[in-house]
Amino acid sequence: NQSNGITGEILVSQGVLQIRDGGATANPGVTFQASTMADRSIRVTGNGVLDLWRNAGSTTDWALPVMTLENGGTLRFRAATGVTGTLNHNVAAALTADTSGGTILNNGGDGAQNVTLSGALSGSGPLAFTARDGGTNTRSLSISSADNLYSGDWSVSHGGTGTALLRAGAANALGTGTVTLNARATLENNSPNGLDSLAGIKLTDTTSTLTLGANPWTNAAAVLTAENGTIQSGSGASSVGTFVLDSAGTVTLDADPGGSLAATSFDIRQGTLAGTGPLTGTGTLNKSTSGTATLAGTHSYTGATTVAAGALVVSGSIARSSKTTVDSGATLMGIGTVGATDVYGTLAPGNSIGTLIIAGDLVLAGTSDFEIDPNGVLADLADLADVSGNLTY
Repeated sequence: NQSNGITGEILVSQGVLQIRDGGATANPGVTFQASTMADRSIRVTGNGVLDLWRNAGSTTDWALPVMTLENGGTLRFRAATGVTGTLNHNVAAALTADTSGGTILNNGGDGAQNVTLSGALSGSGPLAFTARDGGTNTRSLSISSADNLYSGDWSVSHGGTGTALLRAGAANALGTGTVTLNARATLENNSPNGLDSLAGIKLTDTTSTLTLGANPWTNAAAVLTAENGTIQSGSGASSVGTFVLDSAGTVTLDADPGGSLAATSFDIRQGTLAGTGPLTGTGTLNKSTSGTATLAGTHSYTGATTVAAGALVVSGSIARSSKTTVDSGATLMGIGTVGATDVYGTLAPGNSIGTLIIAGDLVLAGTSDFEIDPNGVLADLADLADVSGNLTY
């Protein structure tokens, strides 16, 4: 039916309701009459799937009524098998993620596929944006409506070899929840204030990427958690409440000129923070858990640094920190530069053989330990602490 006058709610609770774009003569498109659009809605729940199927063409503007996803229902944007090139789906209808939320699935075909939702986004249920197929191409979901009231959490992943890209295309587009970036997932801030309403962002996989570009993320209460992946801070100065490094490997923080990441608190637990991007601002840095964390790069935050547990390895510079304190049972190591330092635990300069520069005063207090690693081949070489200020012990 190319001009559907159905009114009331369309409930999809089992199986698939497919709406085609009319790209093939045998499959004419379905549209809903604008005159009765306000009198209808679509609710997708449980095992139900609303399938928006593309057969040809570059762009389809889907004329749909307001939609609700609940209890795991699926809204699927799909290209026919063998379709190549870039396909675009545009939906202006409002979307609500109700109890237990649902999935927005971008799959099918062999090319890139972009979905843009420009209607209001609301509800509190979780939303999973999942992509499949398309080879190594990018499958994207852009939210282009501003100041959305959605309060649920997002998760993003790609089940193949491509990239699943969630894009904030307007201010406060993604709501007030947390976005978790899983395998082959990217979150892109494509608008001023695009991410500012988010309570948190979490990167879980080595292929997870947060791309801020020229639009910084600013939210003094937000939490950025990096378990893996890459943070591209771009050219803007982002500022959050808490930055957490909790990685079994390496997290890369990169920046263009002018780009940086500030936080009220840098919670450095374990893993390596590498890259060109600096930690900035007046916040404090705390190493409060067991295990080893490594800071590479040159950082300019000015708050105090406390190593309360485990080991902090400085291979770059934290010289602008007001003071570094190493508590009993904790260790400061590395071949980089720190500022004024008080040691109540262990100071172990070097990385194998190397020099840790103390750009300020060094206090070896109480029962602190100073560990050096002598070179067994060249006896005149050993670890060194190069202190520019006063040494007190």
